[in-house]
Amino acid sequence: MKNILQSLRFPLTSEEMENLCQRFDFTSSGLFHYMQFMELYTVNGQISPYDKQADKIPTPGFVMTKMRKKVIPEWKSLRRAFKKVDRKNDGFVTITEFKQVLKENKCAISEEDLYHLSSQLDSSLDGNISYDEFINAMCD
Repeated sequence: MKNILQSLRFPLTSEEMENLCQRFDFTSSGLFHYMQFMELYTVNGQISPYDKQADKIPTPGFVMTKMRKKVIPEWKSLRRAFKKVDRKNDGFVTITEFKQVLKENKCAISEEDLYHLSSQLDSSLDGNISYDEFINAMCD
C-alpha cells in the first residue's frame, strides 16, 4: 500500500503512510484490508456525494447495492446453482465458480465488480465464497 501511495504521489509523510497502513492491518500480518479502507468512501452503501470522481470509481458499497438489485429476484435459482457447484457440500465455492453461478443466473458482473464483491465476501482471503454470507450481505 505504501508503494501505491507513493507512486500516486499522495501528499503524505512516511509517518502518515505508516499510520494508515497500520490502521488497516487488522491482523498485524502486514496485509492492508482494502475493502474496509474503501468503505470510508461510501455513505449507507452508496458512493459518497463528496467524492468528485464518485461516478467513475466503483466502491464496495456501490457494487453491493448494484448486486442486490440483480440478486434478490434470483436468489432461489442462485441457491440451486450454488449447491450444484459446491462439490464438497460445505457451503463454499471458489471465486471462479461463484462468477459462473452469477453469470448463469442473469447476474453477470464485470471483473472489477467481481473483485470488489469477492473482497467483501471472502473475509478469510482464502478464495472461497460462502453462499450464506453472500445472501446475508445481499439482504442487509
